Amino acid sequence: DVMINNAGIMPVTALVDESDASIKRQLDINVYGVILGIQLAIARMRPRGSGHIVNIASQAGKTAIPGIATYSGTKHAVVGISEAVRAELSR
Repeated sequence: DVMINNAGIMPVTALVDESDASIKRQLDINVYGVILGIQLAIARMRPRGSGHIVNIASQAGKTAIPGIATYSGTKHAVVGISEAVRAELSR
């Protein structure tokens, strides 16, 4: 089994001008959506004893890009979450 977790939206705007609604929506989709997807995949893969989860983060998860600070932050979160879950599951 393979689950490709490609949750993400990317409004382009300077952080100072970004609305609270935009920030919350990105966090909900880009971070919470990824976490929920991972949990659901693990719940289905664990009884089978196998499976792969692929989380898509984008280059913005490794570098800082002006105009997409919130998006970049959410993708940094995806990278960190992915690394932590990998360590948890590889025990």
